[in-house]
Amino acid sequence: MNDDLPELDSNLANLAAGGCEESFRGLFDRYYDQIHAYAWRICCDSNSADDVAQQVFIKIASALPKYRHEGKFKSWIFRIALNTARDHLRVTARYRDRIAQLQADQPKVVETGASDLRVTEVLEKLPDKIRETVVLVHAQGFTQKEAADLMGCPEGTVSWRISEARKILRTSCPNHD
Repeated sequence: MNDDLPELDSNLANLAAGGCEESFRGLFDRYYDQIHAYAWRICCDSNSADDVAQQVFIKIASALPKYRHEGKFKSWIFRIALNTARDHLRVTARYRDRIAQLQADQPKVVETGASDLRVTEVLEKLPDKIRETVVLVHAQGFTQKEAADLMGCPEGTVSWRISEARKILRTSCPNHD
Protein backbone atom coordinates (compact mmCIF):
# COMPACT_ATOMS: atom_id res chain seq x y z
CA MET A 1 0.00 0.00 0.00
CA ASN A 2 1.47 3.32 -1.05
CA ASP A 3 0.24 6.30 0.97
CA ASP A 4 1.61 8.65 -1.70
CA LEU A 5 -1.45 8.15 -3.86
CA PRO A 6 -4.30 10.19 -2.34
CA GLU A 7 -5.24 11.45 -5.82
CA LEU A 8 -5.68 7.86 -7.02
CA ASP A 9 -7.95 7.21 -4.02
CA SER A 10 -9.96 10.31 -4.85
CA ASN A 11 -10.32 9.32 -8.50
CA LEU A 12 -11.28 5.74 -7.63
CA ALA A 13 -13.78 7.03 -5.04
CA ASN A 14 -15.40 9.37 -7.60
CA LEU A 15 -15.70 6.62 -10.19
CA ALA A 16 -16.94 4.08 -7.65
CA ALA A 17 -19.53 6.58 -6.36
CA GLY A 18 -20.80 6.77 -9.94
CA GLY A 19 -21.26 3.00 -10.04
CA CYS A 20 -17.96 1.83 -11.51
CA GLU A 21 -17.47 -1.62 -10.01
CA GLU A 22 -13.87 -1.83 -11.21
CA SER A 23 -13.00 1.37 -9.30
CA PHE A 24 -14.65 0.05 -6.15
CA ARG A 25 -12.68 -3.17 -6.59
CA GLY A 26 -9.53 -1.03 -6.81
CA LEU A 27 -10.35 0.63 -3.49
CA PHE A 28 -11.19 -2.76 -1.98
CA ASP A 29 -7.89 -4.23 -3.17
CA ARG A 30 -5.90 -1.25 -1.85
CA TYR A 31 -7.48 -1.23 1.63
CA TYR A 32 -9.07 -4.56 2.53
CA ASP A 33 -5.96 -6.10 4.11
CA GLN A 34 -5.29 -2.96 6.17
CA ILE A 35 -8.90 -2.73 7.36
CA HIS A 36 -8.99 -6.43 8.20
CA ALA A 37 -5.71 -6.22 10.15
CA TYR A 38 -6.96 -3.14 11.99
CA ALA A 39 -10.25 -4.85 12.87
CA TRP A 40 -8.39 -7.95 14.03
CA ARG A 41 -6.24 -5.88 16.37
CA ILE A 42 -9.22 -3.98 17.77
CA CYS A 43 -11.49 -7.01 18.17
CA CYS A 44 -8.72 -9.53 18.96
CA ASP A 45 -10.62 -12.17 17.03
CA SER A 46 -10.31 -13.37 13.44
CA ASN A 47 -14.03 -14.02 12.91
CA SER A 48 -14.93 -10.59 14.26
CA ALA A 49 -12.30 -9.02 12.02
CA ASP A 50 -13.87 -10.77 9.01
CA ASP A 51 -17.30 -9.45 9.97
CA VAL A 52 -16.08 -5.92 10.65
CA ALA A 53 -14.05 -5.71 7.43
CA GLN A 54 -17.04 -6.87 5.38
CA GLN A 55 -19.32 -4.38 7.11
CA VAL A 56 -16.81 -1.58 6.52
CA PHE A 57 -16.82 -2.15 2.77
CA ILE A 58 -20.60 -2.41 2.67
CA LYS A 59 -20.75 0.95 4.47
CA ILE A 60 -18.11 2.45 2.17
CA ALA A 61 -20.10 1.36 -0.90
CA SER A 62 -23.26 3.01 0.36
CA ALA A 63 -21.49 6.14 1.68
CA LEU A 64 -19.28 6.85 -1.35
CA PRO A 65 -21.85 9.09 -3.07
CA LYS A 66 -21.81 11.29 0.06
CA TYR A 67 -17.99 11.34 0.41
CA ARG A 68 -16.89 15.01 0.36
CA HIS A 69 -13.15 14.56 -0.29
CA GLU A 70 -12.26 16.49 2.87
CA GLY A 71 -9.00 15.12 4.22
CA LYS A 72 -7.44 11.82 3.26
CA PHE A 73 -9.60 9.03 1.91
CA LYS A 74 -7.61 6.63 4.12
CA SER A 75 -8.65 8.58 7.22
CA TRP A 76 -12.28 8.54 6.06
CA ILE A 77 -12.37 4.76 5.66
CA PHE A 78 -10.51 4.19 8.92
CA ARG A 79 -13.11 6.32 10.71
CA ILE A 80 -15.75 4.01 9.24
CA ALA A 81 -13.65 1.02 10.38
CA LEU A 82 -13.26 2.45 13.90
CA ASN A 83 -16.99 3.09 14.26
CA THR A 84 -17.85 -0.31 12.83
CA ALA A 85 -15.42 -2.08 15.20
CA ARG A 86 -16.83 -0.12 18.14
CA ASP A 87 -20.37 -1.07 17.14
CA HIS A 88 -19.34 -4.69 16.81
CA LEU A 89 -17.74 -4.69 20.27
CA ARG A 90 -20.79 -3.01 21.77
CA VAL A 91 -23.14 -5.58 20.25
CA THR A 92 -21.02 -8.47 21.45
CA ALA A 93 -20.21 -6.98 24.86
CA ARG A 94 -22.78 -9.06 26.74
CA TYR A 95 -21.09 -12.21 25.46
CA ARG A 96 -17.50 -11.15 26.15
CA ASP A 97 -17.27 -12.46 29.71
CA ARG A 98 -18.61 -15.85 28.71
CA ILE A 99 -16.30 -16.06 25.69
CA ALA A 100 -13.31 -15.04 27.81
CA GLN A 101 -14.14 -17.80 30.28
CA LEU A 102 -14.39 -20.38 27.50
CA GLN A 103 -11.08 -19.22 26.02
CA ALA A 104 -9.40 -19.42 29.41
CA ASP A 105 -10.60 -23.01 29.77
CA GLN A 106 -9.16 -24.11 26.44
CA PRO A 107 -5.73 -23.73 24.84
CA LYS A 108 -5.47 -20.97 22.26
CA VAL A 109 -5.18 -21.96 18.63
CA VAL A 110 -3.23 -19.48 16.56
CA GLU A 111 -3.15 -19.63 12.80
CA THR A 112 -0.65 -16.85 12.23
CA GLY A 113 2.20 -17.68 14.62
CA ALA A 114 3.57 -17.13 18.10
CA SER A 115 4.48 -13.46 17.63
CA ASP A 116 0.90 -12.63 16.60
CA LEU A 117 -0.35 -14.48 19.69
CA ARG A 118 1.92 -12.35 21.91
CA VAL A 119 0.72 -9.12 20.27
CA THR A 120 -2.90 -10.22 20.71
CA GLU A 121 -2.35 -11.12 24.36
CA VAL A 122 -0.78 -7.73 25.02
CA LEU A 123 -3.55 -5.85 23.18
CA GLU A 124 -6.24 -7.79 25.07
CA LYS A 125 -4.90 -6.32 28.32
CA LEU A 126 -5.73 -2.78 27.18
CA PRO A 127 -9.12 -1.05 27.59
CA ASP A 128 -10.97 -0.62 24.28
CA LYS A 129 -10.28 3.08 23.67
CA ILE A 130 -6.61 2.74 24.61
CA ARG A 131 -6.29 -0.35 22.36
CA GLU A 132 -7.93 1.56 19.48
CA THR A 133 -5.45 4.40 19.94
CA VAL A 134 -2.40 2.14 20.13
CA VAL A 135 -3.43 0.22 17.03
CA LEU A 136 -4.05 3.40 15.01
CA VAL A 137 -0.74 5.01 15.99
CA HIS A 138 1.63 2.07 16.27
CA ALA A 139 0.17 -0.58 13.98
CA GLN A 140 -1.50 1.55 11.31
CA GLY A 141 1.04 4.38 11.27
CA PHE A 142 -1.30 7.32 11.84
CA THR A 143 0.21 10.33 13.56
CA GLN A 144 -1.22 11.24 16.94
CA LYS A 145 -2.98 14.21 15.33
CA GLU A 146 -4.48 12.02 12.59
CA ALA A 147 -5.60 9.47 15.20
CA ALA A 148 -7.17 12.25 17.27
CA ASP A 149 -9.06 13.58 14.25
CA LEU A 150 -10.16 10.10 13.28
CA MET A 151 -11.42 9.25 16.79
CA GLY A 152 -12.92 12.70 17.37
CA CYS A 153 -10.87 13.54 20.45
CA PRO A 154 -8.12 16.02 21.32
CA GLU A 155 -4.54 15.15 20.40
CA GLY A 156 -3.68 15.33 24.12
CA THR A 157 -6.12 12.49 24.75
CA VAL A 158 -4.27 10.36 22.21
CA SER A 159 -0.96 11.15 23.94
CA TRP A 160 -2.47 10.29 27.31
CA ARG A 161 -3.85 6.99 25.99
CA ILE A 162 -0.46 6.01 24.58
CA SER A 163 1.11 6.85 27.94
CA GLU A 164 -1.55 4.84 29.79
CA ALA A 165 -0.93 1.87 27.47
CA ARG A 166 2.75 1.95 28.38
CA LYS A 167 1.89 2.04 32.10
CA ILE A 168 -0.53 -0.87 31.76
CA LEU A 169 2.00 -2.89 29.78
CA ARG A 170 4.78 -2.19 32.28
CA THR A 171 2.52 -3.40 35.07
CA SER A 172 1.11 -6.45 33.32
CA CYS A 173 4.20 -7.37 31.28
CA PRO A 174 7.20 -6.68 33.53
CA ASN A 175 9.71 -7.65 30.82
CA HIS A 176 8.11 -5.26 28.31
CA ASP A 177 9.84 -1.96 27.43
